[in-house]
Amino acid sequence: LIDFVFLHSGEDIIVTAQALPKTQELADRINALFLKNRKPSEFDIACLKKEAGKLKRILPYPDYCDFLGRIACLENDKVNMLGHYKNAITHSFNKDMIIKQNYLISLLRCGLIIKASKQLKEITKNFPFCTETLSFLSNKSSDLCRFKESLELLNKLEVKPIFFDTAKEVSSVFENAGLSDDEAQHLCELAYSVLETKKLYFSGSEIEVIGDCVHYSIYIDLPIEDIFDVNWELAGVFVDNVEDRRNDALIFEYKSVDILESAEALLKNTDSQEIDFRNLISRSYYAMFHLSKEISETLVVADNNEFRKTGSHEKIFNQFEKSSNKNHQRIAEIMYKCRDNRVKADY
Repeated sequence: LIDFVFLHSGEDIIVTAQALPKTQELADRINALFLKNRKPSEFDIACLKKEAGKLKRILPYPDYCDFLGRIACLENDKVNMLGHYKNAITHSFNKDMIIKQNYLISLLRCGLIIKASKQLKEITKNFPFCTETLSFLSNKSSDLCRFKESLELLNKLEVKPIFFDTAKEVSSVFENAGLSDDEAQHLCELAYSVLETKKLYFSGSEIEVIGDCVHYSIYIDLPIEDIFDVNWELAGVFVDNVEDRRNDALIFEYKSVDILESAEALLKNTDSQEIDFRNLISRSYYAMFHLSKEISETLVVADNNEFRKTGSHEKIFNQFEKSSNKNHQRIAEIMYKCRDNRVKADY
């Protein structure tokens, strides 16, 4: 039996109960590739498929298909992932809870939000609840931006998991903004649709509450210098498809895996000092500032005395903020947030 646990940091862990040595070995290799947060090479995928093929005779057929589904998910092969899990679920007579959980995680990892939502509802409806199941379903509800449902599930637990406080904060923000789970999930679908259109590989997500806003970050396998263009396209998708975002109570943003790896490297390095973390924040801000400065030179905004009195950074922020283009206004919000973080880091 195979169970995958998805963490917001993008880590997918396989735990194999009473596994044969070769089964556990394959599970460990899949785990290692998921933890790299990068799209695996064709060679890596070929090796995994070869190892899975060797296990076909000793594994129950549904579990074998489960392995193939996870490998397909790892390479972001949606068609084969769906096919393998269809076989796994059919041959387990639609009664294997673990396979259904793995299927849900694979759907989320491939950005198939609508299918993942349907699978989540099916599991919630048809399977008995235990502590582990409730925690799992709540976590997946959060990934789908269904935080009201997530909190309802968490409230059934006697011992609350670590993300309980975050779920409460997010639910409060949604309630104050009048944002429903269905509306939030629709925004989530739009965010992942850009990744599908551009064929970008993503490895995980992170959710945090900053003030009166929920920030949903998706880590993608792109260099830092290319992230701005993708976020610009994302802002355009929201402008074209959403009339009322409830004052931006929920904001989506793409981040480079490079940033995630840099942060992880600092945490793992026992010689890292506080100054290293402060410098990382500061450098990230100035990289964004110089790119924004180039773009701001093409913007036209009304001139006034108050505008002329501001500093160079504030002038650029104002140019984006005062623009009639909603994409520019969204960028201004991000710049103010990054500026505040940079000030805290530097001083």
